[in-house]
Parts: sequence; C-alpha cells; structure tokens
Amino acid sequence: SHAFPQLEELIFIYDQGFRRAQQFRVDTKVGESMPLRRLPMRCMRKLVYHATPIEMARTFSLLELPSTTSVLLTFVDDDRTREPQDILFNMFLGVDLANEEAIPAPANAPGPEENVAIDPSLPWQILKEALRAHFSNINDQHFNTITLDGRDLCASADDGDNTNTGIPSYFYMKVPHRGPDSVKDILCDLPVFLDSPSLIVKPTYMAPYNGLPIFNADEMDRIFLLFSGIEELTLYREAVEHFLKRYKHVGPKPAFPNLTSIRICDVDLAQNVDDPEQTRLMMNDLYCALVEPGRVSEWLEYVVFECCTINEVDVERLRRGIETKLKVEGAELNLVKCRIVADDMYTVEYEEDV
Repeated sequence: SHAFPQLEELIFIYDQGFRRAQQFRVDTKVGESMPLRRLPMRCMRKLVYHATPIEMARTFSLLELPSTTSVLLTFVDDDRTREPQDILFNMFLGVDLANEEAIPAPANAPGPEENVAIDPSLPWQILKEALRAHFSNINDQHFNTITLDGRDLCASADDGDNTNTGIPSYFYMKVPHRGPDSVKDILCDLPVFLDSPSLIVKPTYMAPYNGLPIFNADEMDRIFLLFSGIEELTLYREAVEHFLKRYKHVGPKPAFPNLTSIRICDVDLAQNVDDPEQTRLMMNDLYCALVEPGRVSEWLEYVVFECCTINEVDVERLRRGIETKLKVEGAELNLVKCRIVADDMYTVEYEEDV
C-alpha cells in the first residue's frame, strides 16, 4: 500500500494503439486474491480511467479512494473486452501490500496462449460492488444533480453546498446497455445518487453513441421511475416524448409528486406544415401534463421553455393555465431564447429573464 501514497491525480486512457502492445492477462475475479479497495490511495483527488470494461471495473475496485475523489470512468466497448489490457493493473498487482515485494500472478491466471472469453456481466458486477464500497460511509448526503447525456451519467455536487462535504464535485460513468434497468443496475440503489433532487436528460443527436445504442423507451421509462422523487427536471429534445409517455403511463396520479420546476429545451413545438397534428398533439399533451388535473405534480411552480419553437396561441393558453389552474401561488411560465410562431407563421425571437 506504500507504492504511491501521496498520489493526488491519476489519468489513464487506453488508446487503440495499445492493441499491438504486449498483452498482460491476470485473474479477472475479485476474491481473496484481489480484495476490494486493496490499494490505499488516500490523497487522491482525481481519477480518470478509460479502458476495456473489465480493466476499468477491476482497477476502480482495487483502489481505496476517498469518497471525495472526483472520478471519471469510461470504457472501450468492443471485442477487446475478451483481452484485458492490464498495463496499470499489473503494475499495482506486482506490489505486495504488506512488504512491497514482488508477488507472482494468481495460480488461476490465464496463460498467454489461452484465448479467454470474459463474461459480459462480470465488469458490472465488480463495478457495482466497488461503488457500494466506495460510498459505504456516506450518510444522508447526495449529489445535487444527475445528468444523463447520451449514455454518460454525471453526478455532480454544488461546490457551495456545505452539507455535502463527503462527496466529490462529480462522479462520471458511461452506462452500459444492460436492458431496461441499465441505470438502476449500475447505481445499485445508492441514495448518494438516487436522492439527487435534480435530473437532466440530454438524448444524443446520434445513434449508436460511441458504439452503444442510445437510451430506448423502456430504459427511459425506468429512469423516470427511478428518479420519480426529484424536485427539478430538465428535458432536451426526444426526452420530452419519453417524459410524456411516463406521464400517460402513471396517470392519473402524479408521475413526479415532488416536482416544483421543469425546464424544456431545444424542442420544436410549433405546427408542422407537412403534418400539422404532429407537434400540436405534443403541445396538447404537455399542456395536460403540466396544467390539467392528474398533472405530473401538484407542487409545480416554475415552467421554463428554452430554445424552443412554440405557437403564439399555445404560449398564451399555457400561461393562462399555469396562472389559474396550478395550486402553488405565484406559479409562472418563462420563455428563454424561444421562437414564437404567430398565426400567420411569422416567427419572432422571444426571451424573458429567468
């Protein structure tokens, strides 16, 4: 444990060029030969690790990091998961933590001639155990915001919030595609993530995303269920449609009973010349979800549209509904950098201070 006792920052990025380098194969199991948090790195402030899933998970499980360490974990999602590039991992493994003498590889480590296939679920089992251990001493603290951008999950804390002194500024992970509960599985029911009061969902413009499919409808429905206790919700583009599906699936009871603020970004909600009903139907659904009885929350107070295109008549209808039908006194609608389409299809730039 004395190899790098004062190390404060570790950045390891596995590049495809390493494919031709010497391959290091070791035991992929985390058991008696590789206990969790085996290597104390108690001065670490930042860890960035990008490699194959198995190496990324095993290396994170090996390190005993402070809970305040800012972490970024991503992986190469291709056939190299069958051939772990354990360069840094083996450097750590070659140090005996009791007396710093070299130790042999585990007896059941595969030899260089073997073509070892790795169970696709193994990295995530290891990572889940490591996450539980990493945040095991966090009590009644949580990240302020969870952002889902493509398949990237970033949990972030407000640097000015003195109540969350035991968590880092951010904890960033790439989410594997593991079925409808992919996000729930990777977060392993940890309150430090799931009690976050704010959720931001940004579907990527492109698919597949870095070799992975974007979140599908089933995944999004489970994500909204998982974070149904949030107070603030920000939705970009296609996420609005998934939000409306969740609202209809749950109704008539509130889908987000604690929600006080919703921000809708980068969506065209004006009538489409080719299919006038398409976007108008979405706007009608949004009106019902935000205003009418059975709405997503009885505590909704702030509704913001940002960088959206909206029909003028719909803006006025929504504003009247928010001012007269919502229960919270002073509930308001704000438009930020939006384009308003008048009856004659003339668009104007419209912006309010928030």
